[in-house]
Amino acid sequence: MAALGYERFAVHGTDWGSVVSTEIARQRPDRVTGLHLTPLVSGLRPRDGRPTPREEAQLCANAAKRAGELGYVALQGTRPQTLAYALSDSPVAQAAWMVEKLRAWTDCDGDLESVLTRDEILSLVTTFWVTGTGGSAGRLYDEGAQAAVDSRAPDGRIEVPTAVALFPKELYPTSRRIASDFYDIRRWTPMPRGGHFAALEQPELLVSDLRAFFASL
Repeated sequence: MAALGYERFAVHGTDWGSVVSTEIARQRPDRVTGLHLTPLVSGLRPRDGRPTPREEAQLCANAAKRAGELGYVALQGTRPQTLAYALSDSPVAQAAWMVEKLRAWTDCDGDLESVLTRDEILSLVTTFWVTGTGGSAGRLYDEGAQAAVDSRAPDGRIEVPTAVALFPKELYPTSRRIASDFYDIRRWTPMPRGGHFAALEQPELLVSDLRAFFASL
């Protein structure tokens, strides 16, 4: 951003973007005016090691969900090229790989087309298919594993003012108390609807929260 002429800027991230945005805020707190996340990096536990009963129940639920949802991480993190051949060879394979996750991770109650139009779904799949990037996109997990990237907790506490937009169907939610161990939480917004792909599912809600937070800084 400095190379583009921006001495001060705000950052927003989701999924891997939460990891990247958190790292930007950690490295350059002098330039980052605010950090907005949806969701937080996953796997946060209280630093004192004493979660409340409600937090412990949520942590257990998150662990159970990981056991059933993270098969793709193991595959992309250890055998990315094997998967790449399938995704590059068949548009049906590319669609199945993506739509399964869209359906599972959106706030759609099993009906994906209740939150995304068929054109939106096909546009997403087609972008990966025509560019041949289904395989290369998965290499992020392999490269991250080789570099021993810890996507679960920031190093130390992030002192940049931080906001979290908490969508109800997000994969691995945490409490504000735990988040405050790792971030300077200034805004915590439980959303009425939405899941993991907030910008795609509920862009108005996300943009409204971004504007409200950054305007307050």
